[in-house]
Amino acid sequence: MHAQRARRKKLLTFFGERQGIPHSSTIYLFLVLLLALSARIAYLNVIIEPNAYPYNIDSIEHHLIAQNLVEGNGYSMYGHPTAYRAPFLSYFMALCYWIFGVNFAVVRIGIIMMSLLLIWVIYLLAKEFFNGNVGIWAALLAGVYPHFIFYNSRILTETPFALFSLLALLFFVKFFKTESRRNLVLTALFLALAILSRPVGLALLGFLLLALLYKQRLWKNVKHALILVVLVSLFISPWIIRNYQVFDRFVPVTTQGGVVLWISNNHYVAHHPALAGWYMFYQHLPGARKLITNSETERSRYGYQFFKQFLKEHPGDIPRLIWYKNIRFWEKESFTGSSRRWMYELAYFSIIFLALGGIMVALFSGRSSLFYLSILFLANFVPALIFWSGARVRMPAEPALIILAAFFIEKIRVRLLK
Repeated sequence: MHAQRARRKKLLTFFGERQGIPHSSTIYLFLVLLLALSARIAYLNVIIEPNAYPYNIDSIEHHLIAQNLVEGNGYSMYGHPTAYRAPFLSYFMALCYWIFGVNFAVVRIGIIMMSLLLIWVIYLLAKEFFNGNVGIWAALLAGVYPHFIFYNSRILTETPFALFSLLALLFFVKFFKTESRRNLVLTALFLALAILSRPVGLALLGFLLLALLYKQRLWKNVKHALILVVLVSLFISPWIIRNYQVFDRFVPVTTQGGVVLWISNNHYVAHHPALAGWYMFYQHLPGARKLITNSETERSRYGYQFFKQFLKEHPGDIPRLIWYKNIRFWEKESFTGSSRRWMYELAYFSIIFLALGGIMVALFSGRSSLFYLSILFLANFVPALIFWSGARVRMPAEPALIILAAFFIEKIRVRLLK
């Protein structure tokens, strides 16, 4: 009996009961997750069609790789071994295909399940930074936020990348409080999964290393930073070894780095009004003929060469590009018909307004949460200024804004009740 009570108390504490927050917050969280699931399933069935063939080239290529994995052709695409796409989503799809057959509905449902975990982790982070009430508000905002519902119902890397990034941040914060090696190992594990979902996860690793060097004593700085780097390297080493065997060179995650850098940093993107801050397909750029090759590493190498040439010939375009990418990062993006566009715009501007309020209150109260949330935000914002930018790139950073918005809502609620 005592053991059962202890397990129940531990479970309730894990779900978020602390600092006087009633146990009913667990029920609230369950209801929020149920609401979020219902919204995503409804969107999937009404707007997308559960088993519809994906239209996005990213989704299609992950699908092709997954098919080849299931058919025994290895991690390949268009008849050749590839590392053009980060592996997590392709392997996840291959697992779904292996169990259920080629079924896009199953993959989309799997990503929706990841989105519920993402909402739960947003709750845990908000509770860790503030309290359980803020956690419930944050989960509710994330559950009904149209931008999340859109990406959570599609076969794209945004949802798993955001999930693994937030899990890495959660255990990183716990590591700072406890200095438990277990939390450092879990941080490294989820960092590795984030990197294998999208290479931009390397930026999050970089910012976490900077945080280690900033927040702790010198010897512990170096020791824990080295441990984190070694652990992440070990976790992603099977993929690195596979790439070396295939391409006979070091490819940490993907072979598209040079191409993406070039198509998002060139004279045309800097000056074309419709493309400013975004990207232009390399097939339309001068010199594209050199990139028509079956060698992905050669294609990337030419991309880096053209990027260096652009920096040399048009250095004045760099400030312009950074400015445009910053604007595009914050753009409101509507994915649906004009009759429903107001929901996207209202939700987006509300989150921005409330997050600004949360930032101001947190600054005046000296909250350390801003330090950690800024890590998550900058790890997505800075790469957007280097590569291409847009609302899709902003999505994994938006949990930071949602948590701050929830904090502001709770402050208003408490003030009104006084």
